[in-house]
Amino acid sequence: NEKLVMRIIGGKHKGQRLYTPKGNNTRPTSDQIRESIFNILAHGLGIDIKGMTVLDLFAGSGALGFEAFSRGAKKVVFFEKATSAIESIKNNGKKFKEHNRFSIYQSDASFLPARSHGENPGDLIFLDPPYRKDLITPTLMTLRQGDWLKVGAVLVAEMAIKDHYGLNTDYTLTFERIYGDTKVAFISYNGVN
Repeated sequence: NEKLVMRIIGGKHKGQRLYTPKGNNTRPTSDQIRESIFNILAHGLGIDIKGMTVLDLFAGSGALGFEAFSRGAKKVVFFEKATSAIESIKNNGKKFKEHNRFSIYQSDASFLPARSHGENPGDLIFLDPPYRKDLITPTLMTLRQGDWLKVGAVLVAEMAIKDHYGLNTDYTLTFERIYGDTKVAFISYNGVN
């Protein structure tokens, strides 16, 4: 009950196909936006993903997390609420022989459990919640409260152009990019561990 539509754009697994869940409940990030995000991380912000722990929140098919893994992330932790999307992440993960480097939590990412001792805090975090539900602000709060962030972590939040979010003093907006009706905010975490 899945459709193959996406491919990994860069890195050692470039060209690998990914399953996406059927239906309209997930809205995969377009290839163009995904490519732009990774270009900005590498060239605009000078971030080397190699060895990083990546959190993929509202993961859908897991495309952003798998893309980061292809580009050298050491560990990817996926958070997704929908069972159909969890199945896609599991099936996508099986395509990689290093699938022990993935953790999957069936969880509402705007209300995360506290980080367990077995998980490292995230260096790079993708937030791609459903549009027009204003979930960015509560998700930023739950990440901080659950101790999911390394100091200096970079967060990439994708939202509808009219979506609002607020940053408390733990976060700094680096910049925003607009792609059609989508806005992508690059945010850094400067709180204390």
